[in-house]
Amino acid sequence: MSLENPDEQVVRRIMADPVQGPRLVALATRDASEAAERALTTAMDFLPRLARGLQLCSDLLRQGRVSEAMGFFSDGCEGLTWFFGLMRGLDWVMPLPAEGRSWDQESEQFRAVLASMEQAMVKEDWVVVCDHLSFEWVPRILAWSDRIPASLAVLKSHTQPTSA
Repeated sequence: MSLENPDEQVVRRIMADPVQGPRLVALATRDASEAAERALTTAMDFLPRLARGLQLCSDLLRQGRVSEAMGFFSDGCEGLTWFFGLMRGLDWVMPLPAEGRSWDQESEQFRAVLASMEQAMVKEDWVVVCDHLSFEWVPRILAWSDRIPASLAVLKSHTQPTSA
């Protein structure tokens, strides 16, 4: 256990490095369910902010403030990339509802929409871009956010010790 977090397991090994010689390496590990809980809690805080940023991007585009909007768009794409990477590892905690898709497939669908949006951007068809953001991306992101508390509750119910 580490002093910083008593729930962490610390593995210490002496590693032989042919150049630098022997050295002590310490790795801290956590229970998968604890890591999943932290990740979902972070995502629960992050997704509403992501949705607001993408909605703001859409609003700015509708006002003709393209360069300002593109900053929010870039940040939003980066945020979605982070979220999909996170969720690929958490399919077991928060599978997609009844749609029968994995998070990888969900990510692919977003990439397909992004390709359509890029074509619209080249043509400067901001209405199409705004529609994708406001009517596809933002509602879907908020729906994911709404599902996280239930996933956290299920996760916690499976990780709490049972009394004898």
